[in-house]
Amino acid sequence: MPGSLVPDTVLARPARPVDAVLMHERAGLLKRRASDLKPLWRVPIETREARVLAWAPRWVVWCPRDSADGTLLAIDPSTGQVGLRVDAVSGLFERRIDTSAVDRQERGRLERIDACVSGERIVLLRGDGAAVALRIDGPGAIDWTSEAPIRRIDAFDEDDRHVAMVGPAGPGETNPTVVVLDTVQGRPLLQTSWPVDLGSPSWVALVPEGVAVAGSEGIAVLERAPGMPTRWRLEDSRFRGLDMGPMIGERLLLSDGQRRLAAVNLRDGEFLPDCVRGSDGSPISAVNSIRAVPSGWLVHQFNGLTLHDDTGGLRGEAFVATSRRHDQVAEAKDGVLSVESLQGDGVRTVGPGMLLAVRRFLPDEGLRAAAPPIILQVEGLRLSDARAVDGWLLLGGDDQTLAIAGQSGGKTPD
Repeated sequence: MPGSLVPDTVLARPARPVDAVLMHERAGLLKRRASDLKPLWRVPIETREARVLAWAPRWVVWCPRDSADGTLLAIDPSTGQVGLRVDAVSGLFERRIDTSAVDRQERGRLERIDACVSGERIVLLRGDGAAVALRIDGPGAIDWTSEAPIRRIDAFDEDDRHVAMVGPAGPGETNPTVVVLDTVQGRPLLQTSWPVDLGSPSWVALVPEGVAVAGSEGIAVLERAPGMPTRWRLEDSRFRGLDMGPMIGERLLLSDGQRRLAAVNLRDGEFLPDCVRGSDGSPISAVNSIRAVPSGWLVHQFNGLTLHDDTGGLRGEAFVATSRRHDQVAEAKDGVLSVESLQGDGVRTVGPGMLLAVRRFLPDEGLRAAAPPIILQVEGLRLSDARAVDGWLLLGGDDQTLAIAGQSGGKTPD
């Protein structure tokens, strides 16, 4: 099929529809019915990139034109009618940025516009702390504008009612400020100084009843209360370069430069290095992704899949030869599908093309292989995404998508 799968954000993903798929074509956005992949509606738009910020009640799609502008859409998923469309969101910000005294790199950071969804509102954040909100179910009128008491956003995160951000408070100030913005009323709700012992800011995350902040020298959780008192703080060289992962129960997963996993207990700050291990007891590294499945948490590695419970305990694993790899993983109703490249393992192809193996594993049975793999030969597809919908496995590339009928059925798509 022409077009590519439109990705979605981590916050949007739990509400991703199971009866439809949104695709990005050269002429615009296309909705296909999942059962037979028939086209249902199109929304014309010229864009090189699109991302779904929310799936309900409307499909909110952010199409950045460049780092400083973009198009925003809110689409009725049933009819394809566009209820809200802003083709140049930079025009929503009344105040202009004075960039006369900054270099090119700093100007880019100040002019950058990001979009997120918080509850019933789409919030546009500009790099200098300015914010504009639009209602998802509205016609495009501005709901509120806000100016955060910082001069540059270094990191931000959102939930259904708040946006947390961190950045220097004013000209000449080096110590950043942490701000929590109320996205219902459009006003700063909480504010505190950045814990200086944590080093330079890396990321900020809204966690239950708190705000997790990480820097080059440590991590802390601040309470969502006046003054934002520190719940706990850890200063440790092991935190250098740690990236934020998903929350599993009371634990926040972290990964380092070698993509090894650690965890920190959000309640008391207990640090658990190398918390996810394989059957031989060695720490799991080279982690590509972590996702929730009905039986626990699935860790996708370079050449293997492991299933874990909420404590990190191993419940199952499935590995391929070290010279091959699980390129993409997709969750289906009846298992976990892995797309594996067979090149470089002595398997000869007949004519040009890529040789792939599609395997299905059963999480409820410790990732047992459900059947022999399906071998496919495809031509000219750069594998960048995989998604399972209603009997189909969709393998996405840059400008085309391969649809493979699964064991539960499927017809040749248009």
